[in-house]
Amino acid sequence: MKARKLKNVCLSYLCALQDTHIQLAKDQFENPECGSDELIALKILCESEEERKGALATYFERWKEEPIGVDQWMEMQVQIDDPEAIAMAKKIVTSESFSYEVPSRAFSVIRGLIQNGAYFHSQEGYEFIADEILRIENETLAILLMKSAFRDLPNLEARLQDHIKTQLQKIDNSHSGEAVRQYAQKMLRENFPEEKK
Repeated sequence: MKARKLKNVCLSYLCALQDTHIQLAKDQFENPECGSDELIALKILCESEEERKGALATYFERWKEEPIGVDQWMEMQVQIDDPEAIAMAKKIVTSESFSYEVPSRAFSVIRGLIQNGAYFHSQEGYEFIADEILRIENETLAILLMKSAFRDLPNLEARLQDHIKTQLQKIDNSHSGEAVRQYAQKMLRENFPEEKK
């Protein structure tokens, strides 16, 4: 396992340094020894605009009958280092393949975007997450996503904290679930002392 992990790290570095090594990732993607090899190769290929569309289409065809495969396919798309990451997330959550009735799928997509820090940490990113939380009737899932999305709140610059505050207030005012509203209130009290709720 350690050797495989080292191999994949080296592959990632090689492809990041020189596009000429992309064939190594393509070879691994076409003939993976295991699922992790396939996913690492897919992630590398997704960072290449030339390879991204074809690699994602191939992966979907391989795994479209397996729920976990579709989850990973969706998650990979919102993790791409691209300014369109949030637009892609919006497209995915309105597609026929997506449903908040499947918690693993919802968590995969939202978690994937959250991990894409370069584009998630923005007013648009926070608004998207809050709007999606408002759509979720499963209170456990909604709270879990809120925790994941806003866990870095104390360490963020003031401008981003203010954006999150606005979204937490929106969740507190508008979510149908009492437990979700209470958790939003808790985050507001802990991070913004002026909040008295």
